[in-house]
Amino acid sequence: MPRLRTIVLLAILLLLPASYTAAATIQFTGAPTGVNDGSFYVLPYQLTIDGSTQNVVCYDFFDDVSDGDTWQANILNVGEASASGFFGGSDATAQYERVAWLSTQTWTDSAEQIGLQYAIWNVFDPGSTTSADALQYEQEADAAAAGSYSGFDFTPFRFIQEVGVLSGQPGAKQAFVYETSTSGPDFLSVQPTGAPEPGTWLMLVSGGLLLLAGKLKTSRNTRK
Repeated sequence: MPRLRTIVLLAILLLLPASYTAAATIQFTGAPTGVNDGSFYVLPYQLTIDGSTQNVVCYDFFDDVSDGDTWQANILNVGEASASGFFGGSDATAQYERVAWLSTQTWTDSAEQIGLQYAIWNVFDPGSTTSADALQYEQEADAAAAGSYSGFDFTPFRFIQEVGVLSGQPGAKQAFVYETSTSGPDFLSVQPTGAPEPGTWLMLVSGGLLLLAGKLKTSRNTRK
């Protein structure tokens, strides 16, 4: 009987996705462009996954993170996130797909950059933030979804969600999405393995020095 139990346990473990059996160590390192809407920093963000630097996009408006925070997280694909991620429901898959698609969109100025972040936050927290640019991105996402995101591959996208917490729970870290086939969104001017360009340093100095002050949700530059 003990032998049978061992075999059953091993079979169950072999069937579990790797993302559940080996959580990754995440450290938040900042918002490299320093762009904010007067209250919150907006995408893109930068963190390390088991020591490897990655550019990411935040889609979780309910939780917070501070510069230098480190935590354990599951790295989930669309299906896994829909089944057991922070945000569930009958339309969870459609919502996670919408986040992935929006995370690849580009902008031409800071207003559009902020609008894109608003559109992404609004997926799981409708109406939390809004602007004309956000509405434009949302309309484009609606059109893409109506066409079943023709030609778009969701396979490389991964969702970073803290282990053992619920979204909105005190102390829960924010959730992020990234594309495994790239070092980060194509629109990011700061390369993960290099130093920021001079223009980015200027933005950091003018709009992002408060990142070094610790807890980001205590002043004007707060939300990731």
